Amino acid sequence: MDNMVGTRIKQRRDELHLTPKDIKSLSGIGSGHLSEMETGKKLPSTPTLIKLSEVLECSIDWILTGRSSQSECSDAGLSNRDSEIISLFNKLTPDDQEEIIAIMKLKIKRRINQTKLSFSENKSTAETA
Repeated sequence: MDNMVGTRIKQRRDELHLTPKDIKSLSGIGSGHLSEMETGKKLPSTPTLIKLSEVLECSIDWILTGRSSQSECSDAGLSNRDSEIISLFNKLTPDDQEEIIAIMKLKIKRRINQTKLSFSENKSTAETA
């Protein structure tokens, strides 16, 4: 049996730093069943494909063919760090996501204010010189 589907599942799982135990807790897909898919012994059923698509944050098209008409699984153009941040963020509850967004906005606002303060201090120094 062609194992490209299994290879893509394992590749994406590794990219997201997910263990078989993580997959089971996030999707209900047992580690034995996952192993059979990743080694090419079995192909995923439609319900399993849907769950994998959600957990692996990629399209069913990509899992089956390696191509996607809507969005690529590999987060093209994103650095590994950016992909990791997005992956971790998506694992949070909606309330925790909102809290993280609020913290990020606060930090950016502080940075902008510090930059403005620094700029005005430099401007004042230049004017008195």
